[in-house]
Amino acid sequence: MKPGFWITLFMVQLLCTWTFAFDEAAFIAGTEDESDEDAETETGEESSVVEETVSAETNADGIAISDAISGLQFHGRFEDQFTLMVMKDSANRTQKHLYNYLQLRLDMDADLPGNIVLRSDGVIRLFAGDTSVSMGEIIPPGTAAQATLADPRLAAVLQDDYSFEDRAYLDNAYVKIPVGAFGVTLGKQPLGQGAGYVWNPTDLFTQKEMLDPSYQQEGVISVKLTVPMGRAFMELITAPDNGFHYWTSGGRLQFPLGSFQFSAVGYYARAQFIDMEQSMDAVEAAMIAGASLEDAVVVENHKRLLFGGDMVVDIEGVRLWTEAAYNYLPSKADWLEVEGGLEYFFPFETHFLFEYFYYGRAPVSHGGSYSLNGWVNVLDGNFKMLGRHFVFESIEHPIADYWSLGVSSFQGFSDGSAIVEADLKWDFLQDAQLWLMAATGIGGREDFLTNSFQSWLRLTVFY
Repeated sequence: MKPGFWITLFMVQLLCTWTFAFDEAAFIAGTEDESDEDAETETGEESSVVEETVSAETNADGIAISDAISGLQFHGRFEDQFTLMVMKDSANRTQKHLYNYLQLRLDMDADLPGNIVLRSDGVIRLFAGDTSVSMGEIIPPGTAAQATLADPRLAAVLQDDYSFEDRAYLDNAYVKIPVGAFGVTLGKQPLGQGAGYVWNPTDLFTQKEMLDPSYQQEGVISVKLTVPMGRAFMELITAPDNGFHYWTSGGRLQFPLGSFQFSAVGYYARAQFIDMEQSMDAVEAAMIAGASLEDAVVVENHKRLLFGGDMVVDIEGVRLWTEAAYNYLPSKADWLEVEGGLEYFFPFETHFLFEYFYYGRAPVSHGGSYSLNGWVNVLDGNFKMLGRHFVFESIEHPIADYWSLGVSSFQGFSDGSAIVEADLKWDFLQDAQLWLMAATGIGGREDFLTNSFQSWLRLTVFY
């Protein structure tokens, strides 16, 4: 739909709704029950909503509207963020990028007869400023030199830009239908899984933002069957991948055992790999023929079987978890992913979080640099990281009423790189927050976590 439709709908909501309320739930990593997702946003923040009174008017069939829709709720948020990025290009020159994005999110929940629930979340995101980053700022000079030495035609690829583009889309749009004791959910829906905060080895559907892991995740078009089993439950999911050429299918069983909470997962999916270094013959032929260059890039698709699970336990206020997944590929090398962590709220209100991640699929550096294919697959989302061993730590403490200060860091032990992040949050109204964040990379230019300084000032208003 066009942006004008969403803006008009938002203005109507403002005229109808005079009371804004928001209760920010304390974050506990990975403990959300997805069966409650109708009352929670994808960020783990519980939004209070204003239930609208539906008049008893009748429709064309003479059925009372109040009988057809027993509850209609609107909520959402407005977000505006200024971002500064400073990076080094291939000639070691400093490049600065200052841009702004404005985002409007409008969520609608409706309760229909027969305990049917309908949900739709519309999002508009608009960018302004310097929103293009050259590949020469992303790909390290050593990696670029090795690639162009092997094939000089790759130099043209390294001159492309990566740009942030405006979007108007449905973040979620699904219906939940009870079928006896079961529940069926159809449409674009949140499917995030796993116990981890930053990394989730068992999650095939979403990938988190490194500097903001709790940020909203876009839904996935899929069908989900929820099967209650006493205190346990099972979710069976099937979702098309890359149109309808591939499918991801499987399920998750969650069950308690004493003070422990366990999950077991199994999925049939695909593992994708872009081979840019072997694509230049096909790309050159496409250029001569005037065909699509993107379609000429060599993309490998391998059958993938994932088996894994997670475990969570709370011991004297210390939350401990671990999550692991083994990925079996009949036509390519298998890999293992493992993560684990702990979380604790001290009596003096300091929040501490620690997490370790082992990523067996990622390439390791050779001669002090990673391959071009490694960087390309990270940018495309096929690889989560470059390197094998990572650690995340976070400390947050309230420094005054409505103010909190946080410090966190990522370390990549495979190449010795790191990111250090500091942030200041001010909840200046019940339903509004300002967030100032700054993060800088530490390490060599050829390492994974080094070549950037990033800072943003984000205003978020919930309604």
